[in-house]
Amino acid sequence: MARVPLVSRDSVPDELREAFDEVVSHRGANDSVPTGPTSVLINSPEAARRGVRFINFLTDESSVTPKQRELAILIAARGLDCPFIWDVHADSGRQAGLSDALVDALRDRQPLPSGPADEIALINYGLEFFQ
Repeated sequence: MARVPLVSRDSVPDELREAFDEVVSHRGANDSVPTGPTSVLINSPEAARRGVRFINFLTDESSVTPKQRELAILIAARGLDCPFIWDVHADSGRQAGLSDALVDALRDRQPLPSGPADEIALINYGLEFFQ
């Protein structure tokens, strides 16, 4: 049982339904609450809408490549011991071009394989940040 009741479109005040609909449609759901972090954020539909727009900016409009983004997410997931985010993004990182050896070494907290300078810089920054 959830600690906080799940939000549905019917439980959202009329003035927030547009925001709810935008978030839900972006996450690929119909009128149900999305899974993952958005399922918590949707309790404030306007905050969720702004969060989705920020994520869209990072994903579609920033200069961060998908490979860099997935690497940063994996470093944060590992640094915060967040298995849900790790599980969601490990395959995405591989699909974006991260090597199996790198993903496995991050997961297992093992010495990292050599790699491109931009990856190593991002890894070092992220690991230092979380240590």
